[in-house]
Amino acid sequence: FRRKNASYDDFAREYVRARDSFFKEHPDVAGEYLREQMPSNLKGKKVLYAGCGVGDDVAWLEKQEAKVWGIDKSARMIGLARKRHSALRGLSVQRFEKTNFADSSFDIVTSKYALHYAKDTRSVFAELHRILKPEGFLIVLVAHPLLSFSYGRGDVVFVPFFSGEPTVTFPKHDFSEYFSPFTRRHFEVLSFREGPLGRARGTRIPYFFVVKFRKLYLPPPRQSFGEGAQI
Repeated sequence: FRRKNASYDDFAREYVRARDSFFKEHPDVAGEYLREQMPSNLKGKKVLYAGCGVGDDVAWLEKQEAKVWGIDKSARMIGLARKRHSALRGLSVQRFEKTNFADSSFDIVTSKYALHYAKDTRSVFAELHRILKPEGFLIVLVAHPLLSFSYGRGDVVFVPFFSGEPTVTFPKHDFSEYFSPFTRRHFEVLSFREGPLGRARGTRIPYFFVVKFRKLYLPPPRQSFGEGAQI
């Protein structure tokens, strides 16, 4: 379970065993932070979970009577999610940068510990913006950029799973990539919260942050029909 530069397809079962063992002894703090940002009433809301993993959070959302879809780029993780939660029907293998959903499909798009794996966060935000309804919520939790000081080498961060050894990597990201000119133009920030401090190789830093965006409604530009004529 120490393979570096591997994908979740390479060690899906080992990851799930380590995850389940960890959460028998520890609370899911990141999950709690993410759920705190959800609207209090999810009944009937169309929700996409991007990077759904084994589907536990998707199952929780269904219990809140939301209409939920879950995507993950790992086929093995989706396979395990279907076995673990056989009642879930909206699971599929898709990449965040290009999904098969129609424009303005969802009231809420959410993600936990997944978006930081993307090399190009701009394309991810553009796609999630496309499939989100105007004034819909985008609620994401990602690894804190400060982790790069403790676990980074070059342009890559090595991820420590559940108090274990680093196993996979993701590109270094800073706050400017999550709050880019595109994001600031197309979203309103409703809340921002850093996770509790953890001990990373002798340094006390937050392991994650969670942000809640609302998609702004931007009317189409006015069209000009000849000199001096507008509608």
